[in-house]
Amino acid sequence: MRIEDVDRDREVPGAADDILRTLEAFGLAWDGPVLRQSERGAPYAAALDRLLARGAAYPCSCTRGDIAAVGGPDAPYPGTCRNGPARGDAISLAWRWRVPPGPVTVEDRLQGVLTQDVAGAVGDFVLRRKDGFWSYQLAVVVDDAAQEVTDVVRGLDLWDNTPRQVLLQQALGLPSPRYLHLPLVVEPDGAKLAKTRRSVPVDAAAAPRSSPACSNCCGRRRPPTSRVRPCGNSSTGRSPNGARSACAGSQPCRCRRRGRDCRRTRAAYDEEQRRATRSAATVRGDATMTEPRVIRKYPNRRLYDTVESRYVTLADVRRLVMDKVDFVVVDKKTQEDITRSILLQVIAEQEHEGEPLMSQDFLAQVIRAYGGAMQGLVGDYLEQSLKLFMNQQAQLRDRLRSMVGMDPMSTMTHLAQDNFQRWRQMQDTFFQTMISAAGGASRAGTSEKDDDAPPK
Repeated sequence: MRIEDVDRDREVPGAADDILRTLEAFGLAWDGPVLRQSERGAPYAAALDRLLARGAAYPCSCTRGDIAAVGGPDAPYPGTCRNGPARGDAISLAWRWRVPPGPVTVEDRLQGVLTQDVAGAVGDFVLRRKDGFWSYQLAVVVDDAAQEVTDVVRGLDLWDNTPRQVLLQQALGLPSPRYLHLPLVVEPDGAKLAKTRRSVPVDAAAAPRSSPACSNCCGRRRPPTSRVRPCGNSSTGRSPNGARSACAGSQPCRCRRRGRDCRRTRAAYDEEQRRATRSAATVRGDATMTEPRVIRKYPNRRLYDTVESRYVTLADVRRLVMDKVDFVVVDKKTQEDITRSILLQVIAEQEHEGEPLMSQDFLAQVIRAYGGAMQGLVGDYLEQSLKLFMNQQAQLRDRLRSMVGMDPMSTMTHLAQDNFQRWRQMQDTFFQTMISAAGGASRAGTSEKDDDAPPK
């Protein structure tokens, strides 16, 4: 197990531990202690010293702007500092490897053969940055040898990095492992999954449910007991020759996994998942109870639906409320139930963007009720009033649907009488509670005076 955290400035606190917990949740185990690249400066420095001793590395003062000014933002390094730093007044220097000319060939167990002239395509690349951090290329070459890695299986985005690493292995006299690069799971627009795009991460808490979906997305055979259908994830993969793999986002999927031609779309998959969630219930005794859906709020302030395995917005939360789906929102870091605060955000969004439901005077009255002796009673009264109103609307709809052949006036009269009785009962309950509370306060005050009175 290796944590590649050479770039400490970009590391999110606690991210490494989250990675380890996620791997364990998905049943991935490792041998030996965890190797952290941030703690391995000594072997990296020793490797750089070996190259310096042979004149294969040199200091460089160039900035990205300097390189782009010569050949453009994607141009290979032009060798500006090969004979010494171009900026004599540079405060800090990077260290580059003097890449030997000529092509290097790498055989991949899945992608085939890749031949690249590293000197012409990349140029002399950095081994140690100006800020003192070690480069990914040098670190992985040294660590693969130290950990006796025989097979490297990784994403296709690193395939063109492999020739650089093979050249470094040869220069340092280190063995080269076998390589296999897998197609990527990407965003619907083809972009790479990334934290900067706030891509959906795998959720360790949902590992049993997510594992079959991950296997399906990668094109592996589903376990016989799995109910997750293939191609639910929006994903595509491309090899350098342009061949597609995995799924096709919102378009009908034609992945032909093991002879099966799946034509389902992402929208159809999502709708199936929603229907399954609404109907999922467990029977306890004589009552049928629905397990609440868990929505997690991550430190990046985004909400993640563990049932649909995607990030959701306040509009999605409102949809759950409208569909009467039981759910709970939990803070991922503190495990605190924050459902009320999220619902208040939904209300605020509706009040701001739509037709306001609450007037300014109503909001002022609610604010004045906070902290007062009657706060609890006001809250109960508002809640019961709104419930009564919603029940009235439902009854009215039901009565109107059954009015065929009936006198409309008598129907409305009967409904009004029912509503009046309910209002009377609610008001009686409210006033009785107020009287009881006032009486209790009065008795408490009398008791306090009696306790303070001198003995007779």
